[in-house]
Amino acid sequence: MKTKTISNKAIALLISAATVLLTAPALGGDKSAERSAACAAEPTLAEQAICLDRGLTRLDGELNRAYSELKSISTAKQFKAVKAEQLDWLEERNSCGSDVSCLNDKYTDRIAVLEQAQENLAYSGTSYNDIGSAELSCAIQSKLNSPTKAGERVSVTFVNKSEGYRGVMWLDFNGTPKEYGNIDKGQSYTVDTFAGHIWMFTDGPGNCIELYTAKSGVTKFNVTKK
Repeated sequence: MKTKTISNKAIALLISAATVLLTAPALGGDKSAERSAACAAEPTLAEQAICLDRGLTRLDGELNRAYSELKSISTAKQFKAVKAEQLDWLEERNSCGSDVSCLNDKYTDRIAVLEQAQENLAYSGTSYNDIGSAELSCAIQSKLNSPTKAGERVSVTFVNKSEGYRGVMWLDFNGTPKEYGNIDKGQSYTVDTFAGHIWMFTDGPGNCIELYTAKSGVTKFNVTKK
């Protein structure tokens, strides 16, 4: 499949067009939340591509809104982890260069993670963990669902490191648990899913023990709760 990229000629035209400045409100002066497609004096290749592509510009705006909304409902301690992960994500995004398809995947995935984190924090006020999504509690399982607007496809292997059998269930778009498989103690089970989708582990039919939100680039999750 042919990869869509921004040509050098187009980039040169962008840089010379000093009158074209696309900016969004800076969120508390936080570099990780500033509009990445600001067409600054020295933009990265990724920022140049975003400025030239209407679809990426729209996604950039959606991500900024999701980031700002998550910040507004987080404590300072919770948001510290959000900010750290956002900075890591910006490095991943910039590694795409001017590859529009790559940038589109990065944005779609990140937006799904931020929106899911908003829902989780709004329901429970739980902490934001070090891999980018609000930590889920079985106490709010009935209020959760996998988002229809999910991120990129990912294959995840669940490793049962708990003390007993665990059932593997997916929370569908309506929040209904759908059974996928079983994992005996010490065994593993692999699923194909999407970033932002929620998985539940049980010790019996529908009895939630642990929850997990799929994330881009994370291919393994240890089931540990008793």
